[in-house]
Amino acid sequence: MNKLIQTLPVLNTQLMPALFPLMVIVLLLCFSNAMGQAGSKESQKFLEYSNAAKKSFTELKTELDSTVALYNTLLAGEAKKPESTYKKLTKAIGSSEKAAAKSNSSVEKMQKQAEKVFREWEKELASYQSEQLKELSTQQLDASKQRHEAMTEKMKLVIEACNPLITSLNEQATFMARDLSPEAMTALQGPAEELNGMAQEVIAQIDAVMAAEGQDEAVLDDQAG
Repeated sequence: MNKLIQTLPVLNTQLMPALFPLMVIVLLLCFSNAMGQAGSKESQKFLEYSNAAKKSFTELKTELDSTVALYNTLLAGEAKKPESTYKKLTKAIGSSEKAAAKSNSSVEKMQKQAEKVFREWEKELASYQSEQLKELSTQQLDASKQRHEAMTEKMKLVIEACNPLITSLNEQATFMARDLSPEAMTALQGPAEELNGMAQEVIAQIDAVMAAEGQDEAVLDDQAG
């Protein structure tokens, strides 16, 4: 052990004052690089959650379209086998409920991750020595927050709008369970018109979310990554 210690190179203490500034610079570069990687990871996580939310709303739209189509087929008396179509309808309603719940969960995860990105961005502001650059970055942060909040609000409105739509589908399916006759379908024409109106509104809201989501994703990726 003593021989091993003796063979290790000894740093010349006279060189320490000259090397110290270089050592500080190296440490600072390592720290800055680590912070940059951390910010990139948080931004990447946000993009992953954002993509998951986008996918969930696409799936929700598909499920709702399929469910309403089955419903209208029964109402119009176009089902060759009404009982079989009814079973498909009840299954589709359940799938729509699950899709809505998945979208809600995806929005919550995306929102929490966005908050992490914004907190990192706020910490970054303190590192600026240039007041002009700090002000510009602050303006970008505020604009991104507003854009993200607007988009998140649109997503939440979609979920809220889904609740009465799915409730109406469930109630009308309960009514149909006892009677699938043409007379019963005719009796549902009033509620059917209201239901289709709600469905069209929800689909329109989903399309608006998809358009806004892409803009928000690009801004957060550019500014926080």
